[in-house]
Amino acid sequence: MLFTQDNEKIITIWKYIPYNGLNELLLTITKQGIIMINYTNKILILLLIASFALLFTSACSDDDNDTEVTGNVTGVITAPNGTTAVPGATVGLASPASDGARMFRPLDSILDATAVIDPDGPTTVTNANGEFTLEGVPVGEQMLAAKAGVFEITFSVEVSEGETTDSGTSAVQATRKLGYVNGSFDSMEDIVEDLGAEIERIDRTDLDDIALLTEYDMIFVNCGASAYSSARAEALTDYVMSGGTLYVSDLEYRLVEEIFPGEISFGNGGSQTVQALIEDELLQQYVQDTSLEITYNLGGWRRVSDLELTSNTRELLTGSVQEIEDDEMEPLAFTFRLGNGRVVYTTFHNTASASEDQRQVLSYYVLFPDTDIN
Repeated sequence: MLFTQDNEKIITIWKYIPYNGLNELLLTITKQGIIMINYTNKILILLLIASFALLFTSACSDDDNDTEVTGNVTGVITAPNGTTAVPGATVGLASPASDGARMFRPLDSILDATAVIDPDGPTTVTNANGEFTLEGVPVGEQMLAAKAGVFEITFSVEVSEGETTDSGTSAVQATRKLGYVNGSFDSMEDIVEDLGAEIERIDRTDLDDIALLTEYDMIFVNCGASAYSSARAEALTDYVMSGGTLYVSDLEYRLVEEIFPGEISFGNGGSQTVQALIEDELLQQYVQDTSLEITYNLGGWRRVSDLELTSNTRELLTGSVQEIEDDEMEPLAFTFRLGNGRVVYTTFHNTASASEDQRQVLSYYVLFPDTDIN
């Protein structure tokens, strides 16, 4: 009983045994018991600390072993023609679902960059010259992807540890078909073909058929197509809502008037040359300027006299036209999102009198980068 480690019994013994050698001995034993207990506890604590230290060291060692070894990749992204640089293209590791240079996906995903690019991997954006540097790419053979508007590409590159690998030039391709409605005063199909992409002619009556429309990534309704009808505007609204991109120019404004979700008004413009301000930053990079001259060689074009700027609407170019006073600016081209898609409207188009700058702006509409509309 003297050697018990039950605290209550030790106190009892201590209380009732007179002070003598036994008490000293008991005290010694008690002290030893306490010391032993403490000592034992300290040993356990030390063992636990040592165990945790070993586990921590092992975890750190595992973390060190698990640290991904990476390198960098540079390159250039161009239009399908392999020469026209594409600014604002998103570049990153290809999504695991991406397994080819051209990926045909549901229409409602064609504007989603993460449909082709892994959102959990490193990403970057091309500069005005279409150049990119992607950092933190795992070593070994990797599949990268680039996406701009309805165009995209995947390409393979061998990445070395701590080094920068040049992937060369990669030309994006349309994920599906491009279509146009023939017009008397515009020929966007020429711009598309100059970029190296294929485009099919469709009849204006085809715009009634939503099932047919969804076969196309992008549809161009040229000025002078006489395409408007209420039924076609409704079908095109559904097409844009589901992820399609619609280009409309000048005299086909009534389609936009019906599709646009806010307030919009149009007026007549006369023959003139307008000094246009480029409002879109990426468009500035694309043409490498902040302004350009727009030539309206014929009167009767449709001005955008009033436009409600919502969170989904962005002016691309503005200018002061002769029909308004006090040098007020009005949109010469704008874009807006609707559902999963977008609409581009321009008051000018590809004509014999169009300058090279105008054609460059029109080509930007085709390669419209995936940027948020603020």
